[in-house]
Amino acid sequence: MKKVFVCTNHRKFSDQPSCAARGSELPLDFLKSEVSLRDLDIDVESSVCMGHCDKGPNIKLSAGEFLHGANRDLVSEFLLSLIHISEPTRRRGIS
Repeated sequence: MKKVFVCTNHRKFSDQPSCAARGSELPLDFLKSEVSLRDLDIDVESSVCMGHCDKGPNIKLSAGEFLHGANRDLVSEFLLSLIHISEPTRRRGIS
């Protein structure tokens, strides 16, 4: 089973950026919904800070690949690359 972690860290008493402040709940909910609808063998979990706050929201595969600036379009592309059903996709935002 593949694991995917979505940072939902929120810095309550700081002026520094955080994934939660940048809307990480939206890509988390979208990813969980798509995985469930497609009955995929992928475990999606929320996560604490991944150390890329200025690039968030951030998603990480257990293997270490990151998706920065996660939005609905990038998450869709990321999901397709995970399940290997699409043509090769442009990997913008993925490091």
